[in-house]
Amino acid sequence: MSGKGAVSAAIITALVIVCVLSRGGAPAADSGGSYSWTSVGLGGGGGMFAPAISPHDQNLMFVNCDMGGFYRTTDGGKSWRMVDFRMLQSNTRAKPVFHPVDPNVAYAPEAGDISDLRVTRDRGVTWQPVTKGAPWGTAPVTALGIDRVDGATLLVGAGGRAYLSKDGGATWKDCEGPRGDMVAFHAVKRAAGSSGVLFAASAEGIWRSDDGGATWKEKAAGLPWRDIRSFAAGDDASSGKTVLFVTIPSKAVGGKFAGGVYRSDDLGQSWRSSMGDGLNIRLGRIDEWGSGDIAEYRWLAMSANQTQIVYVTALGTGYYPPYHDTVYVSRDSGKTWRYCLNGDLRFKDRNIELGWYTYDVMWDPGDHAIAVCDANSDLAIHVGGKLYLTDNGGISWRQAYTERAGGQGAPGKGQRWQSIGLEVTTTWDYVIDPHESNRHYICYTDIGFARSTDAGKTWTWSGGGGAWRNTCYMIACDGDRPGVIYGAWSTVHDIPHATHTTPESRRGPGGVCLSRDYGETWEPISKDLPSAPVTSIVLDPTSPPDARVLYVTSIGYGVYRSADSGVHWTRKSNGLGVHGNMETYLVKRYHDGTLYCSITSARHESEFSTADTGLYVSTDGAETWRKMSAPAEVGWPCGFDVDPTDKRVAYMCASNWGPCRSGGLYKTTDAGRTWKRIFDAASSAYEGRGLESFFVRVKDDDSRIVYYSTGTQGLMYSADGGATWKPFRGLPFASIHRVTFDSLNPGMIYVTTFGGGVCHGPSTPQ
Repeated sequence: MSGKGAVSAAIITALVIVCVLSRGGAPAADSGGSYSWTSVGLGGGGGMFAPAISPHDQNLMFVNCDMGGFYRTTDGGKSWRMVDFRMLQSNTRAKPVFHPVDPNVAYAPEAGDISDLRVTRDRGVTWQPVTKGAPWGTAPVTALGIDRVDGATLLVGAGGRAYLSKDGGATWKDCEGPRGDMVAFHAVKRAAGSSGVLFAASAEGIWRSDDGGATWKEKAAGLPWRDIRSFAAGDDASSGKTVLFVTIPSKAVGGKFAGGVYRSDDLGQSWRSSMGDGLNIRLGRIDEWGSGDIAEYRWLAMSANQTQIVYVTALGTGYYPPYHDTVYVSRDSGKTWRYCLNGDLRFKDRNIELGWYTYDVMWDPGDHAIAVCDANSDLAIHVGGKLYLTDNGGISWRQAYTERAGGQGAPGKGQRWQSIGLEVTTTWDYVIDPHESNRHYICYTDIGFARSTDAGKTWTWSGGGGAWRNTCYMIACDGDRPGVIYGAWSTVHDIPHATHTTPESRRGPGGVCLSRDYGETWEPISKDLPSAPVTSIVLDPTSPPDARVLYVTSIGYGVYRSADSGVHWTRKSNGLGVHGNMETYLVKRYHDGTLYCSITSARHESEFSTADTGLYVSTDGAETWRKMSAPAEVGWPCGFDVDPTDKRVAYMCASNWGPCRSGGLYKTTDAGRTWKRIFDAASSAYEGRGLESFFVRVKDDDSRIVYYSTGTQGLMYSADGGATWKPFRGLPFASIHRVTFDSLNPGMIYVTTFGGGVCHGPSTPQ
């Protein structure tokens, strides 16, 4: 999936009751709190990393996701709940670790730009900071370890160093010796119960301490080169045997495979190849779909309490077995291996219960991480863009990111699926059909589009058929013609987020697509439009049904208008971008026909240009535009809304970036002549943190109510036109997009997010 960065958030030291998403749209409950928000959508859809399984309760699992969400299951992956971002956001490098004795305690590092260490004492329901002012500062935590006797010893890798605590995280010291980007730690557990022997693995080597971390010596003899990717170890306490494994990059040396998996049987004194029978060591790509010309072995995992069973992930040299991307398992300490992850529907030895993505899009196992339960070597999690579980050592796997709706016969393409809470998707808009209120639609990044015929309970993927299937930014339903939907599509995702603020990052194909069957199929209608992302679309409901007037924003090119239902398009940008900035982002139509359009900024390195940015208005059907004076020094404006009862009142969002600190929400009450910033980072409990915001929504039937969507601080609510604000404490995700009112359930809203799917919950803060 897309390389979207983890969302930043502030640290709140006060204990906040976790709110999470539950499966199937039903409210969830768990020890420690009640839950008022549910997840809606297909399930899965984004990058998952750093999973962990409790050795005390094999149904308790955690997984980190690349969009900021940290998820928890207590039923072995049948349902998932997101931990509130105010307590913990995902770290995609370092796995959580469980206390060796207390089943309620676990540790997890915060997101990379926060870099704090958190502890739970209630099995992951709530999390609190372990330390204030950690010695590694803001350096991202890349590895985390714990002793296996009493849990007093903790190890943290951050900033190219290793840190040791002997008192559960109260105090820390720098470990003299281990250097480099830390990969993993291991504490040896002997028969007598001591764990004074510690290992630290980094990209640059392996270090061992025989005195509980007081001193360290490098132990990498026999490794042909470094750049260590993964490290795993296990002990047999009865025999005193310890086995260590690492993976290093693969190379062709003298016409033969070299590198891959290495093993040490003598506490790191020496290392030798563990590329046993069964692994792919053939040089050269087998077919055009191979991941490379030589197989790469990446992530290792094994139970720390045994020495025989070990797993390793691989990127292969071909698409079909035995050269495919897969997971290998060895049950004899690396002497022999067998591949055990086979998901393509065409594979003869397919052994996975699959989810919607494979049936509707493609088989894509991903290769982000693997974890094994310390109490059960046959229980493992493999994650990429999806999550798979095995409880029989890889003989078979089941998907654990979505649930297929019943009554559909055998699984297949075009079926209905429902969320189990593990939503890792970016969603741009949630729309309820004006003709049939049970028909709901979601506009997605990466997977395009999904539709529901049962008011959002189950979903069918419908992202195929169009010319630009990656992202659907917005749709417009025709209020007079049932089933007719116009969509703004692109192959470029995430506009206008931080990863897509430069002109180069926004350039790529896109256009408008039409559906005549309630979003089931799509066809392009982009004649005369530039090949560029279309980020918004609006339909004039007063135009003739057989000759609809449509307006779109084409990033980099301006506003375009069609007067014949999208058959032809004409550029209508007179007055826009007079200084050359045509980064037109969002167009809206006021109920009296007035049009508004925002121009966002283009970033050049760390600088945002303010040329032409701001809000524009047209009163003649886009023939001409004039600028409503933008707030001074706003470098990164994006979305806006206009008061439905008084168009002199408007709100505009802006974001921070580096030296550009003008982020917040701005309001005008005099049609743009003057503006006032009514929300910034100092307006909330997150003072001093960055602020991103792209959307604002004024309630149609009560303009005093304003929803302000931030990218780092969640959803904000005002009942007095922005004079005061309250956060939606129960909404667990930090980065919010649009708000849609639930017409079937007054008092409820749908909230689209940048990486947390769609959330459904109360329309006022609880």
